Amino acid sequence: MLTWLKSRYRNKYITANRTKSDRQIVSLEETKQIGILTAIANKEEYLDIFSIFSQLQQMNKTVKMVAYIDEKEVPYYCLQQLAADYFCQKDMNWYGKLMMPQVIDFVNFEFDILIDFSQQFYIPIQTILSMSKSQMLIGRNSALKEQYDLFIDMNENTDNQYFLKNIAIYTSKLTGKI
Repeated sequence: MLTWLKSRYRNKYITANRTKSDRQIVSLEETKQIGILTAIANKEEYLDIFSIFSQLQQMNKTVKMVAYIDEKEVPYYCLQQLAADYFCQKDMNWYGKLMMPQVIDFVNFEFDILIDFSQQFYIPIQTILSMSKSQMLIGRNSALKEQYDLFIDMNENTDNQYFLKNIAIYTSKLTGKI
């Protein structure tokens, strides 16, 4: 009963706050502002996504990252930074509404591209994607493919670097740069 009630309130909240913005196709090469959304389960995943975060920053892009940790506390290795925030279960209310100001700011920021690196379904990831004001949503999570403007179907074992290369290729093709 409680699960049903939580799901009902969460769906009502997502529906009421769903963003209906005009989407635009932008190549990864031309974009200026990139949002990274992901879920982190262990230190290896943290190091992997942080290397991509740093790589994009070195390309003179404005990059902001929000990562969800499906635990009660954010682990010690997830270091909060000016452009990288981490949130966990305690940063949401009882039915899944995002309560952390940094995450709400991330949702309201108009990125040129928002990339979802998550590979499993998490309700907070779905909520952020539904409410995002970004120009283009890109991801590979098959459970959330209706949320994306560009869904890239990849094997779950494919690393994030390869996924990023595919994003660059497909966005360039869609904008006519290749």
